[in-house]
Amino acid sequence: MHGPDGPLDDETWEVLHGARIRGRWEAPGDGPAGTLVDSGLAVWRGASLVLTAAGRELHGRRARLAPGSAEEEAVRRGFEAFLPLNRELLQVCSDWQVRPGGAQRSLRPRLRLEGRRSAARARRSGRAAPPPVGEGPARLR
Repeated sequence: MHGPDGPLDDETWEVLHGARIRGRWEAPGDGPAGTLVDSGLAVWRGASLVLTAAGRELHGRRARLAPGSAEEEAVRRGFEAFLPLNRELLQVCSDWQVRPGGAQRSLRPRLRLEGRRSAARARRSGRAAPPPVGEGPARLR
């Protein structure tokens, strides 16, 4: 695989691929990450390496199987075989989240119980108790 300034080794490809799949990559500034930045294929956003348009385009070319190849056909068959399993898994998750009658499952009762236990432990140890559920972060409400 070639970057704008020449070939990229396997280790650099792994970082490029990881950044593309995950959307960012946590890596030291030297080595493969530095190579990608120096080649214009990635930039730093804080401590994260993110791909530039050139990096995403290069990844797309490199990661693509040859159209019409036996490899592409094998991957297509595998993906198509996965789709019914994926639908089944999504349905299992949905069924777990919704109780009979359409009521949504809630973590609130469990969070309240854990909050009471945590508050009791804090009182026994002399620490400050956490806020009750509903008074804490919005995501717990």
